[in-house]
Amino acid sequence: MLRALPQDILARLGKAAVGANYHEIVEIVERIASTQPLVAAKLRLMADCFDYDGIQDFLR
Repeated sequence: MLRALPQDILARLGKAAVGANYHEIVEIVERIASTQPLVAAKLRLMADCFDYDGIQDFLR
């Protein structure tokens, strides 16, 4: 699922998770929601729970 996302999006998401930048993560999630709704939903749930470690793990 993540392989379908552009590398620059994955890099931005990784940086946002490391920096615990909720707003950046939500912006990225909204951007990918139309093409990857399941990934976006999972990421949004983790962001809403402030589970930045979970997001980092998900990206690995």
